[in-house]
Amino acid sequence: MTTTMFKKTKQLILMSLAQLMIIVLIMVDVYDDYKENSSFLHISMELLLSGLAMLTLFFLTKSWISQNQRLKDAKIQINEQSEHISYQSQKLVAAKKDFQQVINEQFKRWRLSKTEQATALLLIKGLSHLEIAKIRSLKEKTIRQQASQVYQKAGLSGRHALSAWFFEDFL
Repeated sequence: MTTTMFKKTKQLILMSLAQLMIIVLIMVDVYDDYKENSSFLHISMELLLSGLAMLTLFFLTKSWISQNQRLKDAKIQINEQSEHISYQSQKLVAAKKDFQQVINEQFKRWRLSKTEQATALLLIKGLSHLEIAKIRSLKEKTIRQQASQVYQKAGLSGRHALSAWFFEDFL
């Protein structure tokens, strides 16, 4: 959007400069015609043409000013949105850190080992036993055993109950 606005602004400026040159050349020609005693009709036509060129220049300038204002407004809006995104990102980072702390504290209350904690965290994220086994370079059976230990120590019925335990209050 902004690139298009820059191109249009550049085009408007170039067209305005060209129009200004046309006006100057017409006025020079009118002056020369006047000095040479050209007909009133001829000079009037050139003055009318010069007036139309000035009117065109006026509208081009008005359009350029309007385009420039829209560009400024777009920049302000982009800056505001950027600040908002930055603020929201900071809030999300803080919330993630707090949530991770809650998870870690609960893992300690359940007295999960480090390997059980790693498995439990991946289960909460929604990974399958096979996916966890591949990530942790273990056998799927080992992950199933660790998951069972997690459920047993937590007093939960399975992976859905584990995830629900942490996410229930958010919904």
